[in-house]
Amino acid sequence: MSKKISEEIMFQYIIKKITPPLKNHITVVFDNHQQGFPDCYLRIGNKIYIIEFKDYDIEDKVLESYDVSLIKEKLDEKFVSKGVNQLANFIKKFSLPEAFYDQRISAIKQKLEFIPLIVVSEDFFSLPSFENYLSKRFAEICTETDKKINGLVILSVNEILNFLMCKVDVNIFKLIHEYSKNKKNRILRKTSLFKFPDFKHKNEHGKENLGKLLIDIFEDFPVTENPSILNSYKDKNK
Repeated sequence: MSKKISEEIMFQYIIKKITPPLKNHITVVFDNHQQGFPDCYLRIGNKIYIIEFKDYDIEDKVLESYDVSLIKEKLDEKFVSKGVNQLANFIKKFSLPEAFYDQRISAIKQKLEFIPLIVVSEDFFSLPSFENYLSKRFAEICTETDKKINGLVILSVNEILNFLMCKVDVNIFKLIHEYSKNKKNRILRKTSLFKFPDFKHKNEHGKENLGKLLIDIFEDFPVTENPSILNSYKDKNK
């Protein structure tokens, strides 16, 4: 999939779809072509979500080799040098005087809190084992002590779509924040953390909701007004 489709259209569209209505305390900025800027900067109050989108794959022969060293080498190549490092470097260099892209941030009185997030196109790379490895690599690289930085979260595009499909009456970014914070602190307590990311397994009306969701997305998608697939789907489900 080309970068134009996967990142500039699909990724940005999905993030806009799950972002709360823009108000004075919310700022969202996509890649502004500034060197080192993340694919998406989203601030909700004092919480800053630094998001990278990665549309990568790793050869089957590598994954099926059972060679842990080789798999780690490929993960470092695909996701650490071009994802984890980018997130860590942006957070390290972040300073209020240079945050010209977020004009309302000066009004925030609370200490800023950073939530690093990588959205992947392949479900495979959001599995706990991969997230655990990349989270540890992020912790090793991002050792800032004067900033409040939570644990790295890996989400797949499908997990985000599943959230929309389930129509859970919870702000997904609140769940991501809680998950990220608990990962960082390793606090075991009964919270809504357990609804995320395993809520995708509890959807009883997935297929019905998915069909409606896809229709909504196609009708709203920025690359087309009324694709033929809409009519064929609607005729099929009359």
